[in-house]
Amino acid sequence: VSKYENSVLNKVQLEFTLSEPVGQENEFFPPSELLILSELGDNNELKCISDLSISLINTNGGPLFGGVLEEVQENGTVLKKYIMNITNHVQSYLEGNTSSVLVLSVDNRTDNASRVVLFGPDHPTHPAKMKLTYTAP
Repeated sequence: VSKYENSVLNKVQLEFTLSEPVGQENEFFPPSELLILSELGDNNELKCISDLSISLINTNGGPLFGGVLEEVQENGTVLKKYIMNITNHVQSYLEGNTSSVLVLSVDNRTDNASRVVLFGPDHPTHPAKMKLTYTAP
């Protein structure tokens, strides 16, 4: 992200694809409907990133931050993805105001038994991604 320090960041998103083993979809626990992101503070405490905090205040979660499990069609295949807006967090990071360490968590993990298995950044067809839309100076 640091190489975009002198650019205007219009939008930054994290995208994770749900991995559901064939024949075992929702067999034991359904996937969580919402993932949240926190930053790791100075004393290893978790703090909501600003994008999530703003979303919770204005819309009770959902459209501004994302993180909701949604079905997306790619190349004729229906995939389930979590897409999260982290634009404000990345801008704060580039200004030196936030941590570079983010923690991905399942929301309502005490209320609802669920699990989330995600493809990682090295997966050959559905890698975890960070998408940046920026304007060069």
